[in-house]
Amino acid sequence: MTLAVQITIVAGALAGLGIFLVVRGLVPSRPALAPALAHLHAPSGSESAAVTGGPAAWPALSWISPPLAELRLIGQTVDRYMLEKIGYPVVGLIFPAVLSMMVGAFGIALPWPIPTVVSIGAAVGMFFLVDINVRQKAADAREEFRRAVATYLTLVGLVRYGGAGAVESLESAAQIGEGWVFDRIRAALEDARFANEAPWTRLRQVSTEIAVPDLGDVGDIMSIVGDQGAQVYQTLLARAQSLRVALRTKEQQRASAATTVMYVPTSLLLLVFLVVIGYPALSRIGG
Repeated sequence: MTLAVQITIVAGALAGLGIFLVVRGLVPSRPALAPALAHLHAPSGSESAAVTGGPAAWPALSWISPPLAELRLIGQTVDRYMLEKIGYPVVGLIFPAVLSMMVGAFGIALPWPIPTVVSIGAAVGMFFLVDINVRQKAADAREEFRRAVATYLTLVGLVRYGGAGAVESLESAAQIGEGWVFDRIRAALEDARFANEAPWTRLRQVSTEIAVPDLGDVGDIMSIVGDQGAQVYQTLLARAQSLRVALRTKEQQRASAATTVMYVPTSLLLLVFLVVIGYPALSRIGG
């Protein structure tokens, strides 16, 4: 086996590993419940930072501000975020050099400025790609969370209208629902019970931590009008309907934006078609 072939094999393996890491980070994943439970049960202060892998573990990179609310929402630790902020740029920095080596093994020599500029650009792009990836996952999870909260509002209202108490309504409605959002709600309610706190207080806390204020609305409504069954029922259903309308409006705006974007390729295709059809006729007239 020649040296060129050996270099090509090693370079190909490194390139494959880099592509695998990038694709693995971009593939949407279900938010993990374990980090969320650990955060809910963790005390405040430095101990909480240690549990969630806070910035205290990375003093040399304190200038990087992790999007804590988004990380809590998708169940990703700050440690993993910081590793990706370091690892992705390294992959982006090495990959063009490895690719240049692979091309050079076949006798094609690239000028050194080309892989250098591409490596720097790829490293910078990968650095910001981590934040884009986290925020995109958080946006999708936040929308899913809001949909589940709308259902939870309706369930709480129905249970409360049936004569259950405020605390029982919150807990019973949480047991009915399925999915990771209801798992998060049940964990918050259980944590409030063990801590001897009002459940709406813990729901407000979780709502603030993950930046989903709709969950805090449940606790606000139950704490304000908790003793009035019919009024709570109507208030919760009205809030659930309002939330669904807001989500539906957002979907319509997204669909309108996608339709507008499609006008560009459609117009270009029509222009190309007109050129293909009209050029022969114009050439005959000009000739």
